[in-house]
Amino acid sequence: MYRELARDLETNTEPPRSGVAGRRALEMILAIYQSHKEEGRRVALPLSDQRHPLVEWRNSSGS
Repeated sequence: MYRELARDLETNTEPPRSGVAGRRALEMILAIYQSHKEEGRRVALPLSDQRHPLVEWRNSSGS
């Protein structure tokens, strides 16, 4: 893995395991939570509020 990363840095290519794909997947998961919170409303991506919705739910429940 380290060799692949070093090669990609040297050749200025995108690594196959970049954080970009992971960030997009996480944003889709957060959008699912947000949609559920808003009774199934369709949520536009990219999300305008990047905070994790479960943190807000926990804070609003007084826990």
